[in-house]
Amino acid sequence: MATIKTFKIIPGTNLAALMDVAAQNLSLQGFEVKTQVLGPQAAELIVTKDRQGFKNTILGLGLESRAAVTVSGDIATITITSEWTSKILPAVIGWFLCWVPIVTDIVGIINQAALPDKIGAALNLAFSSGAGAPVAQPFSPVEPADVDYTPVDPEEI
Repeated sequence: MATIKTFKIIPGTNLAALMDVAAQNLSLQGFEVKTQVLGPQAAELIVTKDRQGFKNTILGLGLESRAAVTVSGDIATITITSEWTSKILPAVIGWFLCWVPIVTDIVGIINQAALPDKIGAALNLAFSSGAGAPVAQPFSPVEPADVDYTPVDPEEI
């Protein structure tokens, strides 16, 4: 199941800078983040936590989601897909062998369900902060052109 979010952005925004801000925000929350900018209008963000190791596989505490960002004009569309297959094995083991994996799997399911909202909030923060917005050129005054200021007699006109 995918979560789709849309945000309004400033046209010409640097998508790589936005992805860096979102990645820093999620890294500060303890997630491992990989970003890949596919061009000026598309990028991908992969967010994981505790996905390695036998213990995390058995307990179902690992998290993973992918966010695909596409920009069209002044609208950014984020499609967030979550990885749920790592929650099946702990549920089966917990059901047939012991109840500990089922309890930790429930914690993992709750955290996995909240991950798309955390990714959306990080991207919203990046979009609303103005990161990557095009910078206006500094004002440079124009020197006045030489103009002939010779007075004219109104009767000559």
